[in-house]
Amino acid sequence: MARALARYSTHAFGEASRLLYVALLEAKLLVASAGGTGSEAGGGQDLRLIATPGEGDGPTLLAYTTERSFALGGQAEAFAVAPARGLFGFALRNGAERVSLDSGGPVAATLERWELEALAEGQVPRARRRALSMSPADPETVPGLVGVLAETFSAGSVFLLEEEEQGDARRLYLGLTLPPPIDIGELAGRLSAFVPRGDGVSLLRLTAEEAQELQAAGVPSLP
Repeated sequence: MARALARYSTHAFGEASRLLYVALLEAKLLVASAGGTGSEAGGGQDLRLIATPGEGDGPTLLAYTTERSFALGGQAEAFAVAPARGLFGFALRNGAERVSLDSGGPVAATLERWELEALAEGQVPRARRRALSMSPADPETVPGLVGVLAETFSAGSVFLLEEEEQGDARRLYLGLTLPPPIDIGELAGRLSAFVPRGDGVSLLRLTAEEAQELQAAGVPSLP
């Protein structure tokens, strides 16, 4: 669990996210509780919602993977242990928009509502995919981002690793097996012409072995 969290926290990378999701489906998390220390809480009962103000309309629930991270997060109260799936459902029913894991470090992650909804149902969340100029505004005159990728790469060489949203801004993370003599900086410049202002695209160079691992994990390839 700690290893999956560390990978999720340090890489905007689809496979790292998947590993964290899978670990969370079987994990139990600690939350501040009105009950006794170490008490088991089934499905969120006997839990007291400890949250911080969020950026949006709803608060952020604080949850921890270990007693050490609970203490590092500044929680001096007793804790209860709850299955992550039940806890996420409990958080959503009580108006939380996100869950912060291990907020005191040494590594941390924040799960957004769309992730919590899937995990509460026992499912691995799938990254939300929106247009982000993946299709051209005028197909006859503008090749678009997908068009540039199709011209440059063979099938199975480009992977949509993640789509991150921060307010109204979005960023795509693409993994590429670059054919020679393509330069990743030059390619980034070509793609930037098709990215709306305020949004962004990050490119990660992949080895052939890494591409095979992504295909085996079910990460979608483009175009």
